[in-house]
Amino acid sequence: MAPRPAASDKPATTGRLELTSEPAGAQVVLDGKARGITPLTVDDLAPGTHALDLQSSEGSIHRSFAVKAGETAKIAEAIFGGWVKVFAPFEVTVREGAKVVRLEEGNQIMLPAGRHELHVMNRQLGYDTVHHVDLKPGETSTISVAAPASSIAVRTSAPAQVWIDGVSAGEAPIEAMSDAVGTHEVVARQASGEERRSVVTVTVRPVTLDIDFSKP
Repeated sequence: MAPRPAASDKPATTGRLELTSEPAGAQVVLDGKARGITPLTVDDLAPGTHALDLQSSEGSIHRSFAVKAGETAKIAEAIFGGWVKVFAPFEVTVREGAKVVRLEEGNQIMLPAGRHELHVMNRQLGYDTVHHVDLKPGETSTISVAAPASSIAVRTSAPAQVWIDGVSAGEAPIEAMSDAVGTHEVVARQASGEERRSVVTVTVRPVTLDIDFSKP
């Protein structure tokens, strides 16, 4: 009878993970189950794709990796913050949850790595929108705010030509002329040359400006 193969001759049916992080001490969640802190070695992993979450005060990393039977998957992750740069045509406040995040020089925010839900807002203009950012360690993500369109109506107590930001809008009354939110200068001028200048803030809601030539 032929000798039975030694246990060491059997083909491996599982794989192995060697995991490190910078800085060390990150919480490891593997396939939804807490497995300890880095550095960490996990044996007896089933071949295939696994989900990995690293969580620390510096941020979080979410990724997947593959393991082959009889092989060791080696993963080294750096976990540190990144930057979010905000481009906006008007002044904005950024909030995450209940916390206001202060914009630093250059309209930048330093945040932990990971996924963030940021509210970008301007209460005066009635502007509030949500941006989802997946921030990677050491990288800069951008948020671009486009001024939403609104409208302005101009009514005058006497016939007059109207200019908005130096561009002719025609003769009053001007009804629901499309314009971007923000501050605009409106000039109403009569044929006699008498004029009135007004600075109006257009919000996300339509704005109506009444100009009375009987008042100085």
